[in-house]
Amino acid sequence: MQTTDSWTDPQQSIRIVDSVTNLGITAKFGYDNTLIAVSTLDKAEPVSGAAIEIRNRANTISGPVTTDADGKVIAPSWVQLGI
Repeated sequence: MQTTDSWTDPQQSIRIVDSVTNLGITAKFGYDNTLIAVSTLDKAEPVSGAAIEIRNRANTISGPVTTDADGKVIAPSWVQLGI
């Protein structure tokens, strides 16, 4: 049985979405809620006003949320999102 390597086989299609930013995102998913924190990577400073989209299992957006002055937001839990 011969296998193909998608990195070297020109017949294989590779799709990559890449975005380079100075933002770091930390998410802690819990039963009751989700804590999301956004900070800069170079200075580790909180990013206020960062818009975040949270998607459920059906890939629908469960309301966009925005970080506060401390770069944090409390979002729906994985239970509420149905994940």
